[in-house]
Amino acid sequence: MLRHLESFDYAADEGYFDRYYTRTGTLGGVAAVPPGREQGIGASSDSNTALVLTTPALSAVSNTWIQGIGVYWGEIQTGLTTFQGLSFMSGASEQVAIDFIPANTDAGSFVLVQARRGVAILGTSVLGAMTPTFWYYVEVKSVVRTGANGSIEVKVGFRNSPTVTVLTLTGINTANTGVDGADRMRIRWSTSGTALANRLTYDDWYVCDSTGAANNDFLGPTTVLGFIPNGTGNTMTWSLAGGAASVQDALDDPANTQSVGNDDTRITADTVGQIALASYPNHTYLGNTTIRGIMVRSTAGMDTTGTRTIKHRLRNTTLPAETDGVSSFVLAGTTWVEYTEVFETDPNTAAAWTKAGLDGLEIGTRVSA
Repeated sequence: MLRHLESFDYAADEGYFDRYYTRTGTLGGVAAVPPGREQGIGASSDSNTALVLTTPALSAVSNTWIQGIGVYWGEIQTGLTTFQGLSFMSGASEQVAIDFIPANTDAGSFVLVQARRGVAILGTSVLGAMTPTFWYYVEVKSVVRTGANGSIEVKVGFRNSPTVTVLTLTGINTANTGVDGADRMRIRWSTSGTALANRLTYDDWYVCDSTGAANNDFLGPTTVLGFIPNGTGNTMTWSLAGGAASVQDALDDPANTQSVGNDDTRITADTVGQIALASYPNHTYLGNTTIRGIMVRSTAGMDTTGTRTIKHRLRNTTLPAETDGVSSFVLAGTTWVEYTEVFETDPNTAAAWTKAGLDGLEIGTRVSA
């Protein structure tokens, strides 16, 4: 089941991350935003400071997880032997990780992939999986279990080519905490210099587990697109606040461009049943590609003390139909928090997403309690 998506398209400052992820380290500055793998932008660390992002719990603890992410290597300088990469986490504790190892040979510079549990090296790819100055797509599946019950498989593909297996480990311990399972994921940037060309850049991150009828194994090279509102939807009973001139004005800025860590222009509601829907732009990149799912992200908080409960609201304008998401989100304080929900299928049709369905989609929230 698809659990997480990240495009990095609107991530230009740490404020964007801090409402959802647990973060340490520094993101590359706005002036040095790198281009994305296929669309938009990527995300790289700033200077020689490692940047670490850990998701909140993506589900209950599960044993089998899959991550996929676009990776770009700049010029790999000497002196840095390990780039720590993707981790499978149980709470705040790392279970098992995949690191990247620069290896200079007579044939040139390559990057190997290495599996690690704590300080124990579980295995390293034999052949150079990647080379500098190119985008690759890396996929990792781990069965996170103790004893000899765990396994790891790493696949790598050039840009959008099919990923191929470069490392397979079976019958191993992949649970560093001594207890089976993981419930959240972590990515870590490392750098070998202050110049943008020397940084490790990520893009197009997906996470899924082995549950459900779809998206329960390797997905192959995946492009994650970010969208922000471009207009008012069919229903709008929330009120403009903070000087917002329109719904688009209130909602179309990435979180990092808002004021002092909180939103200034915004929309507000205080009555159960009030609905806010926003329209979104079409995207020509989608074409006839398979749409694995969408993740809706809302940033919300209370203007004053008290609590309210909201649900995501989706409207398919081609039917038309309008329905709530499954998850309920309780707003319990004035700190702004990001709430996310994954929809593998269109909740208005119970069918797989189509380009036409996304082109007509309106997304928002409803005050449910």
